[in-house]
Amino acid sequence: MDRKFDEFFNQINQQIEPIDYLIEHSKQYGNVDGLKEHIFCPECQLAKLTFVHTGKGFHLRTHLNTKHLEGCYYDFEHIDTKSATEFFKSLNKEQIQSKLASMMRYLLSNKNNISVSNKIDALQNNPLLIEQKEKTNTQIKVRKSLRRQKLTGYIDESIAGDLYIFYGNVKLSVELYTSKNNFQYYKLIIKTKNKQGEWRYRTSLYRGKTKDDIDVDAIYKIVFIGVANFKENNEKTGKYMNCKKLTRYLHFV
Repeated sequence: MDRKFDEFFNQINQQIEPIDYLIEHSKQYGNVDGLKEHIFCPECQLAKLTFVHTGKGFHLRTHLNTKHLEGCYYDFEHIDTKSATEFFKSLNKEQIQSKLASMMRYLLSNKNNISVSNKIDALQNNPLLIEQKEKTNTQIKVRKSLRRQKLTGYIDESIAGDLYIFYGNVKLSVELYTSKNNFQYYKLIIKTKNKQGEWRYRTSLYRGKTKDDIDVDAIYKIVFIGVANFKENNEKTGKYMNCKKLTRYLHFV
């Protein structure tokens, strides 16, 4: 199974690092030879990873001759977008918010400070794993993983079209728009911090008549479920990630 990673465990400094760390190293030195033996799965920290640079971009994948710890998120097959959408639409509002809150704790906690016993517990109670009935035998259920994408740093355009859990530390603002037929609606503007320390536009979410109460100077933790595309964005110059959020599926604090 080939999985995309947006971060890795650096065996040299014993820290979780973003994939941007390897991208910058590759651009500066032309390769990651000095690091390639020390790149491991950010979840189980057991499976060795390989840094790949193709014409389509950068990504990490599991080394051919290695295995993830049993229960590791990256050891599960991804659930398809249709089944994942059906799963979330089967939940009520309270169940959805509880699920998103669990995902936020799991994805945005400082994993560098988690004890070994807590890491094992996290693997066993991962909110990104859901049960799906087998198509050939509906009496059998298998655990599959929801795709995930950190909003900060490098995002590969290959994520387009699939349902993802988007998450990160962001700044927010609200903008009012008017359509051609004079319908007014709000958008939640999401900005992320780049390597220069600047907060830049990442994407926006349609909020309809909901005007979120936002402190524009605060840094928020956010989790939402949606599908991305990278078509030309008329509201901004160049190509930006546009996200179509599933109704109600947004949680920020």
